[in-house]
Amino acid sequence: MNFRNVLLIAALVAAPVAGMLLHGWLNTPRTSTSGSAAGPAVEARTIEWPKLAEYDLKNGKPSESLMELDGRMIRLPGFMVPLEDNMKQVREFLLVPDPQACIHYPPPPPNQQVLVQMVGEESASVEWKPIWIEGHLRIATGTTKYGEAIFQVKARHTETYKAGF
Repeated sequence: MNFRNVLLIAALVAAPVAGMLLHGWLNTPRTSTSGSAAGPAVEARTIEWPKLAEYDLKNGKPSESLMELDGRMIRLPGFMVPLEDNMKQVREFLLVPDPQACIHYPPPPPNQQVLVQMVGEESASVEWKPIWIEGHLRIATGTTKYGEAIFQVKARHTETYKAGF
């Protein structure tokens, strides 16, 4: 067996193993660093927008798997829509799945808007690029000047989006 064949076999074996390790790392829930004297840090589950779309707007009901997230700590990427004008820091904003949904009419459907309220003294820097939010998800309608949002999150913090986080 020559050196070239050995390299080929090693690459064929290593690629799937590396893929499985990377997949596992990317899909492992992250632990919040926001533990406090009130209690230990809570593990946040990363979710994506298709999960929120499981709220059936016609019959007004969430899927069973979506109901399991009600009250849980989640992480969600998206784009900020400030609810206050000319602010650099906000305590309340909408999170939407893409930048085109930010201020265009009609607004995104209610199951594709999250009303985010910062917890305690925290505020969020207004960002015009994607961000992560982390906080407790509630399936509860909130009304804003941009329409209704089916979901609310009491956010502990936000941060600039980094792929693979």
